[in-house]
Amino acid sequence: MNRAGNGQSARHAIRGLADLPLYIKGLIVVAIPLAALMVVTLSLYFVQRQNQEAEHWVRQTLSVGTQIQMVHGALEEAKTGMTGYLLSREEEWLKPYREAQKELPGLLQQLEAMVADNSGQLQRARRITAGSQKLLNLLVALPRGQPEGALAEGKAVMERLRTDLGAMRSEQERLLAERTARAQAARERGYALIAVGVILAPVGGILAMLLFAAGVARRVERLQDNARRLARGQPLSPPVSGRDEIGRLEQSLGDAASMLAARESELRKARDELEVRVEERTAELARTNRALQAEIADRKRAEADLRQVNDTLRAVIQASPLAIVGLDLDGNVRSWNRAAEEMFGWSEQEVLGRPLPTVPEQERQEFEKLLGAAARGEVLTGLERRRRRKDGSTIDVRIWTSPLCDATGAITGEITIMADFTERKRLEEQLVQAQKMEAVGRLAGGVAHDFNNLLTVISGYGHMLANGLRPGDPLRGCAEEVLKAAERAAALTNQLLAFSRRQSIQPRVVDLNALVANMERMLSRVIGEDIELETVLRPDIGPVRVDPGRIEQVIMNLAANARDAMPHGGKLFIETANVELSQASDSSQSGLHTSLYVMLAISDTGHGMDAETKSRLFEPFFTTKEKGKGTGLGLPTVYGIVKQHEGEIWVYSEPGKGSTFKIYLPRADHAASDGEPASRRARLYRGSETILLVEDEEGVRRLVREVLGLRGYRVLEASSGPQAIEIAGQYHGPIHLLLTDVVMPHMSGGEVAKELRSMRPKIRVLFLSGYTDRVVVDHGVVPVGADFLEKPFTPDVLARKVRAVLDAPQQGHSHGPAR
Repeated sequence: MNRAGNGQSARHAIRGLADLPLYIKGLIVVAIPLAALMVVTLSLYFVQRQNQEAEHWVRQTLSVGTQIQMVHGALEEAKTGMTGYLLSREEEWLKPYREAQKELPGLLQQLEAMVADNSGQLQRARRITAGSQKLLNLLVALPRGQPEGALAEGKAVMERLRTDLGAMRSEQERLLAERTARAQAARERGYALIAVGVILAPVGGILAMLLFAAGVARRVERLQDNARRLARGQPLSPPVSGRDEIGRLEQSLGDAASMLAARESELRKARDELEVRVEERTAELARTNRALQAEIADRKRAEADLRQVNDTLRAVIQASPLAIVGLDLDGNVRSWNRAAEEMFGWSEQEVLGRPLPTVPEQERQEFEKLLGAAARGEVLTGLERRRRRKDGSTIDVRIWTSPLCDATGAITGEITIMADFTERKRLEEQLVQAQKMEAVGRLAGGVAHDFNNLLTVISGYGHMLANGLRPGDPLRGCAEEVLKAAERAAALTNQLLAFSRRQSIQPRVVDLNALVANMERMLSRVIGEDIELETVLRPDIGPVRVDPGRIEQVIMNLAANARDAMPHGGKLFIETANVELSQASDSSQSGLHTSLYVMLAISDTGHGMDAETKSRLFEPFFTTKEKGKGTGLGLPTVYGIVKQHEGEIWVYSEPGKGSTFKIYLPRADHAASDGEPASRRARLYRGSETILLVEDEEGVRRLVREVLGLRGYRVLEASSGPQAIEIAGQYHGPIHLLLTDVVMPHMSGGEVAKELRSMRPKIRVLFLSGYTDRVVVDHGVVPVGADFLEKPFTPDVLARKVRAVLDAPQQGHSHGPAR
C-alpha cells in the first residue's frame, strides 16, 4: 500500500514539473550542473590554496639555497682576490674583494630575513654574518700586517664559514624534500576532488535534461508540426490550452498565420513595384559598370607603368657599384643590393629584417643619432665613417642618406648609399707621407750642402795644422781630435745625403746572396752571442745593380736596430727571394716601377713597434732609443740608400711581435761582376800651373788658395762668377784650370765655365760642390762627364784631383775633360 502511494505521489510530482513555466524548468536544468560546478570550484579553490602555500615554501627553500650559494661565492671571490693581490701586488686582483665588500652586507641581511621563520637557520645565518665581517677585516688588514698569520686565521674563519654554510645548505635540502612531498600530496587531493566534480556535473545535467524533455518535448513536436503547416500554407491544428510559454507560443503562431495571409497580399503588390525598380536600377548599374571597367583599365595601365619604373629602379640599384641599403626607423634592413653584399660580405638573406650589422659597437650611439636625423627628414652627404665587414675587418666609407616616405608623406625609414674609399684613403696617406719624406729629404740635402762647406774649411785647416806640427808637439793631439770630429761630422753629413738621395754611389752588378754570406761573420759579432742569426738565401735569385758598400750599410743598420730591439736575446732572420710585381704590389708598394725584383728581408723577434712609431720611422733624428744611444739617422739612411737604388722598403711590425723590413731592389739584366779594381795609392801632387778659383764661401776659398799655393800653383781668386770673368779678361797670362763652386748667387759654376771656355778654349774645368755629382748633373747645373770634387775634401784629395785634371789628355771642350 505504501509502495502504491509513493508511486502515485511521484507521478503527480512529474505532472506538476511538466506544467511549470519554462523559465523555472530552465533554472532547474541549469542549477543542477551549476551546483556540481560550484562544488568542484570550491574544491579547486581550497586545493589551490594548499598548493600555493606548499609551492611558496618550496620556492622559499630554493631561494634560501641560492642566497647561501651567493654568500659563499662572494666570500670565496674576496679571499681569492686578496690572495691574488698578495701574490702579484696588482690592483686588478682587489676588484673581486671590493665587490664582495659592497655586496656581502646586503646578501647576509637578506639571508637572515629569509630564514627568520626557522630559529636554527637564523642562528647559523647570524654566525655567518659575524664570521664574514671578521674574514673581511682580516683580508683588508693583510697588506698592512703579517700575511702569514693573517692568512692562517682567515683560512680557519673561512673553514668555519664553509661548515655553517654547508649546515644551512643541508637543512634547506631537508626542508625542500619535506615541502616538496607536502606540495605533491596537496596536488593529489586536488586531482581527486576535480575527478569527483567532473563526474557529478555531467550526471546532474543529464538528469535535468531528461526531466525537461519529459515536460516539453511532446508539445514542442506539436508546435513544430504547426510551423511546417504554416510554411506550406496549410491550416493549423487547433491549439491546446496551456499555462506555460509553449502554450502562448501556439497562440502566437495562430495569430502569425492570420497576419501572414494579410502580408502575402501586400507582398504581391510590393513585388510588382520592386520589379520595376530593379529594372531601373539594373540599367543604372550597367552604366556604372561600364565606367568602372574603363577606370580599372586606366588603373591597370598605371600599375604596369609603375611596375616598369620599379623594375628599372631595382635593376639600377642592383647594378650600382655603390652599396645601397634601405633601413626602417629602428635600423633594421629593408633592402640590400649586390654591391652591399660584395662590400661587406653578408648576403641579402642574412640581413633582411635584422639590425644593420656593419656598424661597429663604438659607433653604435652615433648611428642611432643619424637614424634620428633621418626620422626628422635630414639629408646627409659625404659623411666619412668606418664600417665593419663580415670577416671582422673594417673599411672606410663615404655615406649619403635620404629619408623614405610612404603615400601619406610620413617618414618610414631612410635610404643609405655607401662608397668604399679605403684604397683611396690609403693612397692619399701614402702620398702625404711621400711628400713629407721628399720635403725632409730636400731640407736634409740643403743642410748637408752648407755643412760640407764648413767641414771643408775645418778639415782642410786641420790637416794643414797637423802636417805643420812636429810629432811630439802637444798641439798635434788637439789637431788630430779636430780632424776626428770633422770625420764624424762628415759621416753624419753623408747619412743626411744618403737619406736625401744626394750621395754619390758606385753601382755594379752583384750577387746579393754572396754579399749577405760575406757579412755573416761580421753580423754575428755585431748582434752578439745571445741573438741567433739565421739566413734563408734562395739560390735562384737574380743579380742586382747596387753599390755593395751602401747595401752592406743598409744590412748593418737594420741588424743593429734588430739587436737593440732584442735586449734579452732572440732571432735575426735574413732572407732573399725573387719577387714579381704582383707579389710586391700586395704589400702596397706603389713606388715600384719594373716587373722583376729581388727581395731582401730582415726580421727580428724583438718588441716590435706601434703604428705611431712606424709612421715616423724614416724621419731624420727621430729615435726611440735613450739619449746618447742613437742619432736618429740610421733608418733614414737606409731609406735614402734604397730609394737611390730605385728600390722600395716596406715595414711590418706590431707591439710584441717583432719587426720585418722588406727591401725590393730591381733585378739586373746581366750577371754579377767580379769586383772593382783596387784603388791607387795616394801620393803628394804638386804643380806650377795657374788656377782660377771661384768660390762664394770665404773660408773654403781661403783654404783652397793656401793648399794649392803651398803645392806650387799660382792661384787667382774670385768670390763670384762675374768677378771671375772680369779677372780672366784682365789677366794676360795662361789660365790652365778653372776651379769653381757649382751653386753660387748670380751665376752658377756651369755658366762661368761656359763663358770662360768661349774666352779661353783650352782651359780645363774642375767643379766643387757640397752636393753630389749626380744631383748637379740631374739638375742640369753642370754637363754630363764633367770633372767633379765633392765637399768636404782633404788637402791631399784636392791636390790629387787637380793634378789628375791637369794631366788628363786634352779633349773636346763641349763637356770638359773626362774624369
